[in-house]
Amino acid sequence: MRKRDLLPVVLLIIAIALLVSDRLSGSLPVEGWLSEVATRAQATVGTLLKNVSNARVFFQDLDQLRAENQVLRERAEELTVEVVALQEVVAENELLRRELGFV
Repeated sequence: MRKRDLLPVVLLIIAIALLVSDRLSGSLPVEGWLSEVATRAQATVGTLLKNVSNARVFFQDLDQLRAENQVLRERAEELTVEVVALQEVVAENELLRRELGFV
């Protein structure tokens, strides 16, 4: 038999053991162990799903920040060009005032 063919057999044995345990109104050590395993598995899956969700949000935020950063870089470049143009206007204005003798 292959290992994957054993899984249904093992699960059937566990189910029968739990049924017998319930009928005898006692508990088998297997029942406590299975409960512990199920609790830990549930906690692990919950943590994993939370981490996956957090990662998804992180990468969405990262994409949004990259796009916003690109817009801000383009705006900074536009403003730099505008500042240079205004500085040229100021220099030209000062030159014309001097030539015309304005104080």
